[in-house]
Amino acid sequence: MTSQSTPFRDADLQPFVEQTTQDQPVRQERADERPQKEPTTESGPAPMAAEPGNESGATESRPAVMAAALGSPVAGRVVGSEVAPWDEAKAVNASPGGWQGLLELLGIGRQKKADLESQALEADYERVIRQRTWTRAVNVAVHSTKGSVGCTPFAIVLGGVLASIRGGEVTVLEGTVTPGDLQARAEGNPPRGLGELIGGTDLVTSSGNLAGYTAPQTSFAAVIGTVGHRDRLRADQVKRVRELVDTYAQVSVTDLGSDPTTESTQAGLELTDAVVVPAVVSVRAISHAVDTVHAIVRQRPDLRERVLVVLGHSGAPEDPDVAATAVPWLTKKLENLARVEQVPFDPMLQGDGEITIAQLSPASRLAWKRVAATVVQMILDHPRTDQSRSND
Repeated sequence: MTSQSTPFRDADLQPFVEQTTQDQPVRQERADERPQKEPTTESGPAPMAAEPGNESGATESRPAVMAAALGSPVAGRVVGSEVAPWDEAKAVNASPGGWQGLLELLGIGRQKKADLESQALEADYERVIRQRTWTRAVNVAVHSTKGSVGCTPFAIVLGGVLASIRGGEVTVLEGTVTPGDLQARAEGNPPRGLGELIGGTDLVTSSGNLAGYTAPQTSFAAVIGTVGHRDRLRADQVKRVRELVDTYAQVSVTDLGSDPTTESTQAGLELTDAVVVPAVVSVRAISHAVDTVHAIVRQRPDLRERVLVVLGHSGAPEDPDVAATAVPWLTKKLENLARVEQVPFDPMLQGDGEITIAQLSPASRLAWKRVAATVVQMILDHPRTDQSRSND
């Protein structure tokens, strides 16, 4: 094959012309069986003039077929088939006209339709995230019993997507017993963080005071991670920090890490409204995700239906069979316990660099908006029932 296209020639059209001529009696018979329009003259409509270079008088040609696709009033018949000639009205209705028809012919119209459907879904997700409200602050915990599945990146992205759509008022907290990577993966290098906030909780009396311990993000989220050194996080400290954050933020996302046995993790789960459980496509990680869901529901039975397993892709080689069956298997295995969503691989979430929400891939951004909308809706559909903590 050559890389350059050649112009149409009469010889190129000859096979189509011959086949059209052979099929003519069959078509004519079918045409006679249909109601005929009143001829404008006794001899009927004048035949179409032959195209330049087509003195054979054949009415079918590739330009005529293209004209049909473009919605031309002179649609002709489908070359090489036994379909009777189209009425003018049928030709117009059969395919879009003008450039729209050409785009459909080239497959661009289908892509445009898919893009429009994707935009409509995205708008629906954003509407749920932006317009749903509560009469108190709400919290989402990100937790797994297995490390290296993305708790910290997932917390930053979830908080960032919520903040970017709600216009701020979202705080992402570090809730791991020892210093984690939350601040390292977030944007900026703040002078103060979680350790300083724990030591100065009595000094925080306004949102301005609290902002001094955060790392502002371009997504409008505020991250409170560890800057330098801090001691092991205790349960009472988790509760005190949550009280402060809940006073000045509408939504908070807590990175609880992967150790379910620590008192900080237990305290974080006791105070949360929903849990996101990260997983990647591997048999072990998926098994740990199931174990994590069961452990959460054992500790907090009221969190049933408020747990979301988010299956991600790390970029490492994956078993095709596991990748293809992971979501349906998890959905069936966790029926009436948790929901399951999947997000595509995004290089932004890998490595040790800063995570910027605006630099997520379009597919990743759409998937994370779906995740955020699902979390918001879960909290609305299944509010907390513990009367000691519920003020709904």
